[in-house]
Amino acid sequence: MEARIADLLIQRVRVLEPQSLLLLRAIAALGSLATEARSMECAGLVEVDSLLALQDLADRGMILQKEHVLQCSHDLLADVAFGQAPIPVRTAISRRAAALLEREGMSAGQAHLLWHSAEHWKTVGDHAASARVFLGCGGAAFADG
Repeated sequence: MEARIADLLIQRVRVLEPQSLLLLRAIAALGSLATEARSMECAGLVEVDSLLALQDLADRGMILQKEHVLQCSHDLLADVAFGQAPIPVRTAISRRAAALLEREGMSAGQAHLLWHSAEHWKTVGDHAASARVFLGCGGAAFADG
């Protein structure tokens, strides 16, 4: 049953406009940290394309907003959207997410952002960046008390 649902979701994802698909993948990659601003920056879209993609995804019922966080309407949709992306696309999105979360985490001293950044760096195979950010995460957590 789950395989058939996944196949249906793959079909729904395949018909998306490129900008909508890129934004959906960025939302999936960021997970619980997918604010509107972060998602748009992670997708690398200009503002008008981001807004049109956001409207398209919302109209199709593929994303929800809870408080200030965007999320895929179902975890399986997030898995399909990100998992079906070609490896270079997944890598680029994860790299953008890592850099964005590192920048925000360092400037605000927020350990949870740094933790997620380090995880993204690890995912793309940049172990030096991952180690650097994990150390920053520890420093931020220690400063928080």
